Amino acid sequence: MKKLILGAVIVLASLFVTSCASAPVVWDEGIPETETATVYFYSLTATGYNGVAVNWKYNRSVIIPGGNAEFTVNVLNNTRPMTDAVFSYRFDNEAEYTVAFNTREVDGGRLIVGAGIYKGIGVVKSSELIDFIPFSNKN
Repeated sequence: MKKLILGAVIVLASLFVTSCASAPVVWDEGIPETETATVYFYSLTATGYNGVAVNWKYNRSVIIPGGNAEFTVNVLNNTRPMTDAVFSYRFDNEAEYTVAFNTREVDGGRLIVGAGIYKGIGVVKSSELIDFIPFSNKN
């Protein structure tokens, strides 16, 4: 019986830790939800937000004020890892987005790398791609 209770406690504790780990980061608790956007970083770690250093891990949602935002990110891609890649985008209030590493082929077959902006949380489907923003270098 003690083993059963101990097992149940371990399972519940692990579920609690997992649910807390996936809770979104809220940039400013004082901003009404109607004036915020939720951004999910897929395969990207945000290291800067509007010039402020942050440490928002990949596969994590953040709630930020709607409007223009500039992010500095590290790309966690096995074939094209990058550090300090920068992109800007205007996020609508009350909207949910996924930002993911993406590429575009241009004349001559050259690839441009950037952020794919997708509609919804955790969505990386070409049918849900809203925009492609080429990365610039931080320096």
